[in-house]
Amino acid sequence: MEKYDLKTEKLAEGIDWLSYSSKSTEEWGFPSYILDDWKPIHPLQNYTHGQKNKQGVLRFWNTTRDTQGRYVIFGGSVLPTFQEYQQEFLQWVSMKNVKPTRIDFCVDITHSNFNPKAVVSQLRERKVKTHAKAIPKYTDDWLQGFTQYVGLKTSETYTRIYDKKVEQKTDYPWIRIETVYQGQRAEAAFASYIQHKSASSLIKSHVDFPEWRAWNRVLRGRKCKLHYVAKESNTRAWLLSQVCKCIAGELLLDDDQRFLFQLMDRIREEYRVLSPDDEIDW
Repeated sequence: MEKYDLKTEKLAEGIDWLSYSSKSTEEWGFPSYILDDWKPIHPLQNYTHGQKNKQGVLRFWNTTRDTQGRYVIFGGSVLPTFQEYQQEFLQWVSMKNVKPTRIDFCVDITHSNFNPKAVVSQLRERKVKTHAKAIPKYTDDWLQGFTQYVGLKTSETYTRIYDKKVEQKTDYPWIRIETVYQGQRAEAAFASYIQHKSASSLIKSHVDFPEWRAWNRVLRGRKCKLHYVAKESNTRAWLLSQVCKCIAGELLLDDDQRFLFQLMDRIREEYRVLSPDDEIDW
């Protein structure tokens, strides 16, 4: 993780979790700093075999169904063991013929007066920019633990802000802000990180609090725009097969293409309503 010092406050950002899948015909082919001593473990659902090495890397495969492919997990305790090889490892993953399935970006704030519970009032007053539809909160009156979610864990993207001091039992304040991209969004998020090298930017791409000064202090990166490979939905198929024919018919009635420009202007207006923060360059 990259580290910064702001007086007594210490910030660190990076990737806490990475998993990817590949075809069953692909070789494992791990770099030399990933230990090649594997012990059998109970496989995950839909896999027939599982292994774990001394660093905690997990790998799974299926010997009866080739279409299941291979699955590798680098959990939160694994990536720190790579030390100076972390960036090299991420570049290695980006060049392999694999598909990221989950990636967690985190910012750790230690030795600071950053108050994670301030997020509650920011959310309550709607001083937030996010597409998330739910904001569950969890507290523990005995352990004094606190976790605020923006989005649900079942969603492809969600953020959690929590008191890691309670979890790790440290004698100093430790707050973590963490955004999880999984499913189809994981691949786009990983590609964006390889380009920008900024975890805070990927966090702000999911949730941002423009008026929260402490938030803006610890998350200094500008949000990134993610480029998703869109699947053709039933709506898109209908637009392309039916609506486009109707539009083409209307365009034939116009000698000056006025209707085409009216149509484009209307689409831009509707797009701005749905995503007011995006800069339209078309």
